[in-house]
Formats: sequence, structure tokens, C-alpha cells
Amino acid sequence: MTEIALNQCDGCVLGLPVRDGIHEGPHGYLIGCTAHLYAEQVSMPTPADAAVPRKYRKKPVVIEAVQLCAAGEDESPEVVDWLHANLPDGWEGTRDEGIDIPTLEGVMHASPGDWIIKGVKGECYPCKPDIFEATYEAV
Repeated sequence: MTEIALNQCDGCVLGLPVRDGIHEGPHGYLIGCTAHLYAEQVSMPTPADAAVPRKYRKKPVVIEAVQLCAAGEDESPEVVDWLHANLPDGWEGTRDEGIDIPTLEGVMHASPGDWIIKGVKGECYPCKPDIFEATYEAV
């Protein structure tokens, strides 16, 4: 593992000096750096480290999500509006069988009661309720 000191940038491959979190770029231009804000030391895996199994923690990100209603129930107008706004390519299915959602990995099925998550890049995908509850909490 490579340890990077607080006043260095973990993404700088040019070796530019850092002053108060700002790189002094070529010709006096300044390039912003936020690496120093995260921690006193940052551990970044090297290519050799990436080949070794290790534990990783999910980064804390805020997502948007809605839960599909149970079979036989009607979705609230808010959920339907959210689905229309976030699934512009549409979806197929029924309230009793769930819906099929086009995702980055292909079409995925969301059963009644599943959560539909909008990811950090605006992508949507289904998530089972037990996984959702183990992974997310309301903010």
C-alpha cells in the first residue's frame, strides 16, 4: 500500500507542488485538489495490492429510491411520477408481477416490494428489500 501525506494529492502524477490544497500548475495556473480534505493519510491500492483479496467498505453516498407497492396494490402518484422521471426509456410489467427496467447491465426485473434505486450517475436498478435495508438508511 502507498501512504500519501495530508498535503499531497493522490491523483497528481506530474509531481506539482501543493500549497493549501492547490496545485501550482504550469505557467502559474492553479489546479484545485480536494485529496487533503478526506483524511490525514490516504491508502491507495497499488496494482500489486489489487490482485490480493482484501476487504473494502462502500463509500458513503446519498441515493434516491422508491419502493414498489405490494402485489395487488396501486402505486402512489408520487412513485409513478418518479418512475416516469427517472426511467425515460420506460418499463414493462404489471402491479402484480413487477416491472422490467432497462439498466446499464441489461433488463432487470423488479418484483412487487422491491426498491428502485437511482445511482450516483443517474442510472436506475432494482434492489431487494432485505439488501436495501442492510445497505441504506433514510437521511
